Order: sequence, then structure tokens, then C-alpha cells
Amino acid sequence: VQLTPADFYGRIHPTRSDLEGYLREQGSRFLVPEQIQVKYLSFLGADYARRAKVADAEVADYYDRHREKFTKAGKTAPLSAVREAILAELRQVNGLYAAADEAKQAHDTIYQEEDFDGYAARHQLPVATSDFFPVNHPPADLAGIKDFAKTVSGLRKDDMSGVLSDNRGYYLVKIVAKKPAYVPELKTIEAEVSRAYVAGE
Repeated sequence: VQLTPADFYGRIHPTRSDLEGYLREQGSRFLVPEQIQVKYLSFLGADYARRAKVADAEVADYYDRHREKFTKAGKTAPLSAVREAILAELRQVNGLYAAADEAKQAHDTIYQEEDFDGYAARHQLPVATSDFFPVNHPPADLAGIKDFAKTVSGLRKDDMSGVLSDNRGYYLVKIVAKKPAYVPELKTIEAEVSRAYVAGE
């Protein structure tokens, strides 16, 4: 004999009182996690790479130290043939270094002056502002930052993070607002609570 819960679903008709009691007892199942809204400055390596200057000596040195990258079937491509590729790579590397320096300088200045938006305006840096989001699901721009949730969850409203980074560049994040975790009212999640109640019964 096989009896499955689904065989009995149609026999269970919870009252509103049943659902209210269930939500009180099982509220953690329906918890909406803490959400935050942030504004942030981005210092991306690609942006600084366009302005990065690379000396001829750097290109030649890179070529000499990485000849195996340019060697196929025992033949090494001449420097003239791979110069543009080397320039692009070195610009990207130098761009990331420049972005890191700029982000650190911005952090130190903003920390002292306590004027996030003023610094951005003076240096013509675009300030991005997010919608509310759970700390463990940041917007796409910030999703690659390691330990993002751990870093920002300890910040309070108007606090600014240290310099954060991913493989694209560096970021300064300021907390605009926080919404604490909460259990929604029954009227907003009644269908979900009803399904869980029926499944349990």
C-alpha cells in the first residue's frame, strides 16, 4: 500500500486562524532576509587602461620574459608581430594598478572629509545607487566582490566600506539604507503559507 501526501491535499481546508497560527510557529520559513541599499564608486581597470602609458622598454622586457607565449612549433614570433597584443595586456595591468591607487586615495580622502558625493562630483566620478537587495545577492556590478556580504553586513547606515575589489577593478560602497529581516504579514504571503500548511498536514 502506498499513500502519498498529495493524495490528501484536497481534503484539507485550513481556516485563516489555522494559517495565522502556522505563520506564528513557522515564521522563520517565510523570513525575508535583511536588505540594503547602497551607493558606490567604481574604479575599473579598463577605464584607466585607456590612459595608461607603456614604455617601449616595458614591452621589450615583457617580450623577453614571456617568449614561450609567442613560440609555436619551435618558431618565435618577432616582437613587431606581437607588439600590439603585449601593449594591450600591459595597459590592462597598468590600468588596474592605477585604479587601485585612485580607489585608495578616494577612500582616504572621503574618510577624512566625510563627503562621498562631494568627492565624486569634484573628480567627475559617476555615483551608482542600487535598489534594495539582500546582502547575499548584490547587483551585477558588485557580484564578483569576494566576501561582499560579510563586509557590508557589518556596516551601518552612512558607513563606507574599505576598498573592495574583483577581477575588473576596485569599489567604494556606502550604505544608504537598511531594512532588517522580517516575516511578512499573512495577507501578503497567504497562498505560500497555505501551501506549506496543507503539505505539512
